[in-house]
Formats: sequence, C-alpha cells, structure tokens
Amino acid sequence: MLNRFEITQRVALTLIFTLAVQLLSATQTFAAIKTYRWTQQMNMSDNIEVVIGQLNKLNGTHLNYGDFRLFERKDLATSRFSTYLQVANGLPIDGAMIRTWLNPESGTLIQMEAHIDDGQANAARNQLLALKGLNRGLLASHLDKMDTM
Repeated sequence: MLNRFEITQRVALTLIFTLAVQLLSATQTFAAIKTYRWTQQMNMSDNIEVVIGQLNKLNGTHLNYGDFRLFERKDLATSRFSTYLQVANGLPIDGAMIRTWLNPESGTLIQMEAHIDDGQANAARNQLLALKGLNRGLLASHLDKMDTM
C-alpha cells in the first residue's frame, strides 16, 4: 500500500509528464507553420484554387482545395477580405490559414497571407490526441454539428 508521500510523488510526476508532452506538442505545432506573403499580384484574383496552385508552384507545398474551408468573406471599404482555414480530417489546424484582400474594382489581389501547416503539426496533434485517448472522428463530428447551429 502506498503512503501519502508516494501518492503525491506519483501525481506530481504524472502532472510534469503531461505538461512536458503538451509543451513539446505546442513547440512542434508552432515550428511547423510556414508563413508566405504576397502583395500587389496584378495578374491574380483571390480564387483559392489559383492561390493554392501558386503556393505549390513557388514553395514546393503539396496543398489542394480540400485542405481548406472558407471561414469568412467580407466586403470592406477598400477591399474584399477572405479567410480560409486549413483543415486536417475535418478539424481546423490551429494557426493555419490563408487570408486574401482583393481590389473589388479591378478584381486583382492586393495581398495574400498564408500560414500553412507542413504536416508536422498534424502528426504532433495526432500523437497528443492518442496520448489523451481522444477520438479525432468524434471531435470532427462535434465541430460539424456546431457549424449547423
């Protein structure tokens, strides 16, 4: 039978291990997001498929249209702003998105910012979910239900 000191010690070690895993996962996630930015692309529109194709061509990424979900589109005073979230297995990837600003008069891209997950972050998240015994499918179905509310 364990005494109070041994129980406290085991709880403390478990807590330290859990925090270490979370910190390592957060560090891997942060490091895996790559940032790209373009301005004044006179020959481009904000068509997400064209933007993704150009990202693939210029940066060697392997993205496709199914990796993104439109999150926001607003007409601002001087531009049309759009945000697309990068998703993996139906779940948004924290910090991964493409944002575009389009000149509504000329139809040309004013600016594009992309924060793209290179796949390492997704692998780290899957490991963390497995450690915590969470089911990614259940989380994705819960998010889909939230979209319909």
